[in-house]
Amino acid sequence: MGAISVRFDNSEQGQNLLRRYVQEYYAVRGRSCFPFAETKNEEWEWYYFHYLIDRRTVMRVFLGTDRGILLLGIELGIGPAYFAPEQFQGSSAGFTSEPSEAGVVQNLAALDRYLSETK
Repeated sequence: MGAISVRFDNSEQGQNLLRRYVQEYYAVRGRSCFPFAETKNEEWEWYYFHYLIDRRTVMRVFLGTDRGILLLGIELGIGPAYFAPEQFQGSSAGFTSEPSEAGVVQNLAALDRYLSETK
């Protein structure tokens, strides 16, 4: 992960970069990150990348466009559903919708903080 933040897009190359940065985030920290599914909302052109982190936490990262603005997000898997930060921690403070390498790092670090506080 370089000093200049890479911005993602909905292209295949942008999606591949997003996948790579998520996996690198955990690899450099010596943690496991197993990608187990990819889904797409055909109607809205949203792409979802599902991961099992440390063999116990399910999360998905998504990339999509809303009203012409490209957004990045993260959701925590609890039971059979996925929840946005404002649903599982009460607010989205600490998370970002910035579709960039820096946004991925910020969101994954915020999720890590939340999970460590709820142990």
